[in-house]
Amino acid sequence: MGAGVVLAPGINLGANKISTVGVAGLSVGWDIKGLYKNSNEKQLTQQELKKIEVQEETFLFNTRFQMNQKTADIERQKAILKDDDDIVKLRQIIREGYQLKYDTGVGPLIDLLNSVEKEGNARAEKAMHEIQLLMSEYEYQTIKGN
Repeated sequence: MGAGVVLAPGINLGANKISTVGVAGLSVGWDIKGLYKNSNEKQLTQQELKKIEVQEETFLFNTRFQMNQKTADIERQKAILKDDDDIVKLRQIIREGYQLKYDTGVGPLIDLLNSVEKEGNARAEKAMHEIQLLMSEYEYQTIKGN
């Protein structure tokens, strides 16, 4: 920034000589707070980026952990369903045996009814476990992002 002033007096009672006075000045300013501000902002930006990276790593770790848990849960439920198949088959064979006894007049009706009820309960348990398996598979897909 610069400024200048020139003065020429209007009345001079002495010699007829015009005198002029000139004044000039120059001002220079430099704002140094920008140097510190930029450095601090860069450090804050780097810290924010590191914070975001940590959050991303935590999210990915938790997602993988949940997926592993669901995978183990699905495998366990598949094993339960395999056992359910065996139980239903055995209950069916037992019921057929009581049915044959009842049809030939050797066994009472109550034994047949009890075996029918147990076979129905086994089928109901199997159906419930199938639904639980489907729910776990859908939860896995949800965690996976599909």
